[in-house]
Amino acid sequence: MVSAVLKICRIIDRPDGGTLSLYTIIQLGLPPLALGACLLYYSHCMRESVPAYSGPPSLIIEGRPPRRPLFHKSPDEGVIVFVIATKIIRTNLTFLTVVTYLRLLMALVTSASSEVTLIPWETWGPHITACFELHVCPKVDALIGDRLVTLVHRMLSIFDFNSMRIQDAIKRTGDSIGCSIGMTMVKHRSVVPKGRVFKEDVIGKLPYISVIRPASTG
Repeated sequence: MVSAVLKICRIIDRPDGGTLSLYTIIQLGLPPLALGACLLYYSHCMRESVPAYSGPPSLIIEGRPPRRPLFHKSPDEGVIVFVIATKIIRTNLTFLTVVTYLRLLMALVTSASSEVTLIPWETWGPHITACFELHVCPKVDALIGDRLVTLVHRMLSIFDFNSMRIQDAIKRTGDSIGCSIGMTMVKHRSVVPKGRVFKEDVIGKLPYISVIRPASTG
């Protein structure tokens, strides 16, 4: 599976009430694998585990401010995560986590012509994604709005993809790639180096804020 793809499909509802079917709209190429590496069947897709978008208007209670959405007003404004499991014979599993906005992913679908059936990774991936060599697990980690939170070895890592917060952090630090308070950093580029798994460096240019803190034991 050197040329594995991510398929974006539409669910087709049959008018006679029969079995639903999938129609492939477009195929997005994934990073090319090195010789001997393969993708595994339990790679998965992840959306936010806690709904953060606004629903129906909340009940107005006298003396209390109106309830406001936590992170965004629509699910389309949140990020989506693809966790890709890879393996080489007689080695442990490795994982590639790809993060992008759902709206950017759907823009590829709507902008592609009917003749285009496959978009190579280098055409779409580096421009709208951030890529990390880590395993995001829905049972432990959380995805809320445009923030991804992971817990590894008692260290809490927050990846914030909100463009307004990124711009605000740059203004505060005066340096788009420098550190601010503690271990907070704005990054405009993510790189998973080539090696035994990937044929070339897996590069993502989606900016994000990286925050690392020791996890509280209280």
